[in-house]
Amino acid sequence: MTREAKERDDVDQFLDREERLATRAAQAPVAERIAYYAVELRNIQAYIDCDGRKFAPNVKAPTLVIHGERDQAVPIDWGVELAQAIPHAELRVVNGASHGLLWRSSEARHTIIDFIARAT
Repeated sequence: MTREAKERDDVDQFLDREERLATRAAQAPVAERIAYYAVELRNIQAYIDCDGRKFAPNVKAPTLVIHGERDQAVPIDWGVELAQAIPHAELRVVNGASHGLLWRSSEARHTIIDFIARAT
């Protein structure tokens, strides 16, 4: 079992859900799958085309930048840079965590809940 899998609160439940979703996706009509992938590609393109750093100094709301220490999709330096660019932002790095913290790390979820509780 991978370290990432150990981070999940209930690995067996997660794997069962993933298997059901994969089966459901395989049974979806081809046109529906193509439409889904097209949306994902547009989403990726938006990330490539928009440099959000220019907007960061204008953020007025309490902000938590949360990043997984082992994130291979988004370099940790980008999280650090974003937190430094947003006035009064708080940076939290979750040790041993990868990308997709909300689904994969109970520590990340608790960190977010605590941040929201403090900010309200």
